[in-house]
Amino acid sequence: MCRTHVRSISSVICILFICLLCSCAHQAPNMEASHGIVKDWNGSIDEMEILEPLNLNAYSRVIVADLDTSATPLPPTDENTYEPTKIVLKSSSDIFTNALRDQFKEAKSSLEIVGPVNEVTGAEPKTLLVKGKVTEMNPGSQALRYWVGFGAGKSRVEVAGEIIDAQSNKPLVRFKHAKASGIGAFGGDYQKFLTDDTHDVGEDIGKMLLYFATPSNEKTN
Repeated sequence: MCRTHVRSISSVICILFICLLCSCAHQAPNMEASHGIVKDWNGSIDEMEILEPLNLNAYSRVIVADLDTSATPLPPTDENTYEPTKIVLKSSSDIFTNALRDQFKEAKSSLEIVGPVNEVTGAEPKTLLVKGKVTEMNPGSQALRYWVGFGAGKSRVEVAGEIIDAQSNKPLVRFKHAKASGIGAFGGDYQKFLTDDTHDVGEDIGKMLLYFATPSNEKTN
């Protein structure tokens, strides 16, 4: 093998190694050491803004407020996607909260998950408040999913919100996150896809919160 060829192979290996290191650093940043906006955190959260340090171990419960759906765009009333979208939107707070709660149970967290609640009153000690709004609930196109595939016609649900210290009413973390579905028998069922997307968003927000319970010395820099 000629020296030029060897050098070329070595250069490619070196570049791949550097890319791998950069990818790992991007996927698992030390959130305690950073403020500002972090995008595509750990491949799980689309956008997160750290406003204040958050130590989940300092809290005993998490209250999840009803998701605000007052401004969520809906399909036209004469389309067959309107009714299933409206049904899931009405249940979105329960779906989101149950998914978050299940994530805490799976992690064997001792924190109490309360909600969804319509209103939070008074200064609640050792309590985090999760407030969010459904900014998008798009049923996609069943026909495109069935006939075209390759990601066409996906459903999509996006939630934007804040993690707030309930006692001080101070926002600690802001987030914006969406999940999508595109594969199902005969293009998939609108209601099921939107339910799954909403559930997956709640699950990912649960994972995000649980990250802040990890001791600093166990986090990946």
